[in-house]
Amino acid sequence: MEQKVNDNSSGSLGSKKYLLLTFDYELFLGTNSGSAEKCMIEPTRLLLEIFKKTKLKHALFFVDTTYLQKLIESKNETSQADLKTIREQLIYLIKEGHYVFPHIHPHWKDAVFNEKTNRWNLENARFYRFHFLEETERSQLFQNSINIIKDLQKEAGIAYSIDSYRAGGWCIQPFSDFKPYFEKHDIKHDFSVLKGHSNLNERNFYNFTSVPPKSIYKFTDEVVVEVKEDGRFYEFVISSIKKSSGMQKIIERIFNKYLWLTENKSMGDGYSISKPGEKGEVNDSKMEMASLELMTAMNLNKYYRFLKDENYLQIISHPKMLSKHNLKIFQRFLKSATDKYELITDYKLMLN
Repeated sequence: MEQKVNDNSSGSLGSKKYLLLTFDYELFLGTNSGSAEKCMIEPTRLLLEIFKKTKLKHALFFVDTTYLQKLIESKNETSQADLKTIREQLIYLIKEGHYVFPHIHPHWKDAVFNEKTNRWNLENARFYRFHFLEETERSQLFQNSINIIKDLQKEAGIAYSIDSYRAGGWCIQPFSDFKPYFEKHDIKHDFSVLKGHSNLNERNFYNFTSVPPKSIYKFTDEVVVEVKEDGRFYEFVISSIKKSSGMQKIIERIFNKYLWLTENKSMGDGYSISKPGEKGEVNDSKMEMASLELMTAMNLNKYYRFLKDENYLQIISHPKMLSKHNLKIFQRFLKSATDKYELITDYKLMLN
């Protein structure tokens, strides 16, 4: 069980609950990236409608700034049109009280554009990890990312500290690769760790099998090693929820198959990167990440129970992976949580 945030006060609607809604705003990263409209714009537009209905602010969107930089550098008209549409949505997000932060996928360096389909091919993954880049390239990627978000803030007329980050593919290790740029750009918070999960393959490496038993903790040199007093950075751990078992697991599989057959599947129209021959990925067999794309009518009670028992829940989601069923159930979950609890959704209010 996750350690509770140290806050015993009660709100007007009952106990306080700390709810982080985080989204990786990106295309698919394989042979077919999919379209900006289906993978990012449309699902995010539907999320914003739910946020408006529930009056929710402070969702965190970790934007694939390496993709946006690729669009900025492109001279293609369709790419420029995509960039304009994406920028407009991100500016609107900021105006609506949500956060936009950097999310770097370095293998965009080798992405190939197909003008006929307006799709990208990212199957060349030699630079999947930040670790494989030269120092000058690392520095430039971070600088470009910060500049892009500052420009969006300027257009929105709203400034906030660009102090948070999520690594592409959760590849935040070794942290020594990132620390100089966290310090240079005053990034203080990381959102890359999912307890109990690891991938020991060199191309996709991360190892979160030994993580402090806390939802939020300080660290300095290693993201999985707590430094209680003088830690330089904060880690916000992605929440894990117990997987279903027995008959419930069977029922969920049948229901998921039904959703697929009735075309109620993810809105994104691309393909993820393939991982042929990889044997290093290990996920906690009893736990799964808390995620909107995994939230259905058949397992909604798990999320209700988690929020009842714990007072911190960080959900990680990808707009490209969301179905309309996921969004319908998420709205139901959010309405119930709003009715029962005083929801704190701003990460800045979770650091005491």
